[in-house]
Amino acid sequence: MKKYLIAALVIVIAGASILCYVQSKKPENQIIGQWTGKYEIGSFDFRKDGTVTIGFASLSAEGEYKMDTENSILSIKYTLLGISYTKNYNFSIEEDMLTLTDQLFTGYKLYYNRV
Repeated sequence: MKKYLIAALVIVIAGASILCYVQSKKPENQIIGQWTGKYEIGSFDFRKDGTVTIGFASLSAEGEYKMDTENSILSIKYTLLGISYTKNYNFSIEEDMLTLTDQLFTGYKLYYNRV
């Protein structure tokens, strides 16, 4: 009986570990956290509630983001110095690298490292 209990416990723990791993690989979970651009010119702090803080040199702005994971599109809305912006990017996340391709400027890529 004790062997069956131990085997069942191992299966439950393994299943939970696999589920956690799969959840962590979803883009909507991978993007959560702080990202700094090349040469630290820009930064993003994505939060689970869909809000984001965007840094531009010495300025910062609060905004919201949405992800279309099926089409790999990240939409960010924010206001900076009284002007509202909506930016749409194609995105990819690999390891600790976030790549954003600006949809307005075809092919212009921005690279961010996880902090």
